[in-house]
Order: sequence, then structure tokens, then C-alpha cells
Amino acid sequence: MLVFDEPSLRVYATHLSEEGLAAARTAVGTLLKEAFPAEHPMLRHTPDGAPYIDGVSGSPAISISHSGSQALLAVSVIYAAVGIDTETDDRDTQLERVKHKYLATGQQERWGKTPYARLVAWCIKEAVYKCALKPGVPLVSIPLPDIGFLECGSAEVEVGELHINLRLLTELDGNGPIVVAWRDKHCNIC
Repeated sequence: MLVFDEPSLRVYATHLSEEGLAAARTAVGTLLKEAFPAEHPMLRHTPDGAPYIDGVSGSPAISISHSGSQALLAVSVIYAAVGIDTETDDRDTQLERVKHKYLATGQQERWGKTPYARLVAWCIKEAVYKCALKPGVPLVSIPLPDIGFLECGSAEVEVGELHINLRLLTELDGNGPIVVAWRDKHCNIC
């Protein structure tokens, strides 16, 4: 099902019938067929693990995430890269325990205070990591927008020379927040 639709960026979601990687892979295959109904998309991965698709015209950028009972696919033919992440609300105990690994000291003061803020911060960092296409970047070094992002749902961050846009999407079926990150093909710093 299409859950976010702008001319340059689309996000598809589906419910997982069961847990596990096999169910997520099947669900992603279904989402690819929905996103490209007239073509024959084949999911591939770079040596670094980033997904891409063959069998589709236009070389669209894609990102995949799955958690709990949902799988997500972000697709863009305009942007150079896109990242998406979602997590379930039950991850807070783990995120609280390891927050020093993904939240810098100043970020902990703003983003580490509530379970929901920690969850969104994690999703932002994962989505930005996927979008930046720079393997090995420590999550703790990825910037976060102002905490007001939780209210407005839209922001921008800079990762080195990369200008990355962020959007917080509404939770689907109580599965937790969804964060989408994207950057333009023609402009690293806008």
C-alpha cells in the first residue's frame, strides 16, 4: 500500500503475515511489484549491503526497512539516495542501554529523555546512514535535527558535504515511527 506519495518520493508499506527474515523478503518482493507493476524488479545488494534494483528503467534509488509486523520500501527516481527506517516501540530498553553508542553527549540531553524521542533518534540515524552511502560512519557522529522535529515532522541535516532532508511519517498499525531521508542528485549542499 502506498503510504507517502510525492512526485519525487514514494513510500510503500505492507503488513508482515509472520515474523522473520523470510517473511520480510517476501513482503519486500510484493512491495517492489507494487511500486513497479509494469516492470520486473529484481532486488540486489552492493558489496556494502545497500539494496538496489535491476530490471527497472530510470535507475531509481531505493531503501528498505522492516520491523515488527511491517515492511517498508522507499523509492525515488529523482534523488541520488534515499534511506528509510522504522522500529517498534518495544525497542526502548535496548535503545536506552546503548544510547551512548548512537547519541553524542549533547544529543543525549535532548533526544535521550523519552522512549519516543530515543526511538525517533535511532530511526533518523539509521535512515541518514542509509542515505549518506558512506559505510562505516559511526552512528554517534550523525547529526540530529532540533528536537522540534518530533512536532513538525520535517527537517534537514548535514553529513559532511551532504545535505539530507528528513521526514517523520505517522506510525502505521502501531508499529512505531518511520523516518525517510533523501538527498538530491545534483546538489550536495543546497
